[in-house]
Amino acid sequence: MSGAAHGDEVRRAAFEAPLVGIWAPSPDLCASGDSVITISKRAYESAGNRCELGWVVVTPGPFGPTYGVRASCAGPDKTVRAVDSIIRPEGERLLIGSSYETLRPYQRCQ
Repeated sequence: MSGAAHGDEVRRAAFEAPLVGIWAPSPDLCASGDSVITISKRAYESAGNRCELGWVVVTPGPFGPTYGVRASCAGPDKTVRAVDSIIRPEGERLLIGSSYETLRPYQRCQ
């Protein structure tokens, strides 16, 4: 993912409010720490990895925006690495993955 936003893309320093929350692949997995993704304004956590947001590039599309995320993530071993992710809202859920081919659905935990 490029560091520059182009054309109608908008680069942000924080996640937009509709993305903030706790998300899991299904409601029964909301209590499982391994499957849950917790998104705050400037970070997200999943399966022992804490990621500090670098930026989010918002790209408009015919079915809503797609978010290209760049973050610095540290795992349980404290090794820091750069991570690129894609988040695409779809109705009441988010599709999240490292590429369009790996997008998985997540529902908001209540």
